[in-house]
Amino acid sequence: MKNETGQKKTERLHMLISPDELEAIDEWRFANRVGTRADAVRRLCDRGLKFDERFYGLAAVLYQSLFDLESYIAASQDTANDAALNQVSKDLLVGALVGLGLSHSFDDLVSQLEEQNLVSKGAQPTEIVPAFIKAYGDLLQSTPVPYPPYIDEESL
Repeated sequence: MKNETGQKKTERLHMLISPDELEAIDEWRFANRVGTRADAVRRLCDRGLKFDERFYGLAAVLYQSLFDLESYIAASQDTANDAALNQVSKDLLVGALVGLGLSHSFDDLVSQLEEQNLVSKGAQPTEIVPAFIKAYGDLLQSTPVPYPPYIDEESL
């Protein structure tokens, strides 16, 4: 709907919310010096939508980076002793774990891969990347990053 100036008309939204959620909104509102609860909810919704947009773009880059890193590791020699490459590998793996909802802990991932006999105890992150791709590569490839309907995928 549009008003007389041609702009979309502001609409009222009625919703039920738990006491804990309301308390969290109020705490955020006061911490950020927002005048009204309604304005706090509008701002939080805006932030959430913007976060989603950024998250989905970053997730796509992260997953592709893992595959690129696996190719680099396979073509390189002695990557297990490269401290910087091990740190990048670990960071990308943790990001993928969180993005896929598999785990929040690198140590949990290592334990899972050890249980599956995909890595040996004490494996370096650069040795874990190929095992991760072997174990979860199909999930990374078969579950495309779902862009929400309000995000123009081509603009990312």
